[in-house]
Amino acid sequence: MARMQGLVLPSGNRGLLVIAALAGLAAAVLFVVAVNGNGSTIRAGETAGTGNTVAAVKNIGKGQKIETGMVGIKTAPKDLLIPGALDDPAKVVGQYAMNDIGSGEQVTAARINVSPPTDCGLACGLERGTVATSLQVKEGTAVGGNLYAGNSVNVVATYKMKNDGSVKDCSSVNILRTQTILQNVRVLSVAQKQVTPEGTTGDPQKQPGAGTITLALSPEDSQVLISAQEQAKTVSTSLRANGDNEIRDVAPLNTCDYE
Repeated sequence: MARMQGLVLPSGNRGLLVIAALAGLAAAVLFVVAVNGNGSTIRAGETAGTGNTVAAVKNIGKGQKIETGMVGIKTAPKDLLIPGALDDPAKVVGQYAMNDIGSGEQVTAARINVSPPTDCGLACGLERGTVATSLQVKEGTAVGGNLYAGNSVNVVATYKMKNDGSVKDCSSVNILRTQTILQNVRVLSVAQKQVTPEGTTGDPQKQPGAGTITLALSPEDSQVLISAQEQAKTVSTSLRANGDNEIRDVAPLNTCDYE
């Protein structure tokens, strides 16, 4: 039976093959190390080249109190980060914007404060969704001149109506209907003394001669008040106790108009 004879190389050639194999293995190891090292360098560069900053997620107006949902964390290249930019929303929420902050803009410590800007005016005392509406008053319709900015009041209107027979023994042509049209309304200002956003007035002096008070109302209640001032015979306020937020059912009162 024939046998395949093994290939026999000269000793010199065998040495060359061993050297070539070792060289190839060394090259492969160096390649892997180089690739891994390059990847580590890229990742480190990416981390070192970016940073977090607090940015507005919607437009924030000057004097507006910043609430959760108005700001968020944004990652940006470090060369685009503004000096003084904050990196924690907790440092921003509850503060007041010292100027307009556009959506996407970074929030720095210089753009916020624990108190609103001094030139913000009455708008800073308004909660979101409310409007300021003035009511003409005199001492007798403004709790004897004892109202302060920051108080809560009810608004009561008296209307002259045709006699509908609802008032016993009233033979007058007209009757008067007095009814509570608004309850638990916050007083923003008495004359020019206005409430601060924290709910206090900086000058707690009485204003018995005030001709107007300004109330914080929903847009719908603002219409009610404006209409009452046009149609009612009188519109008065009644002071509520501090902490009394209950809304009550108050029946209108009809009385005879003897004029």
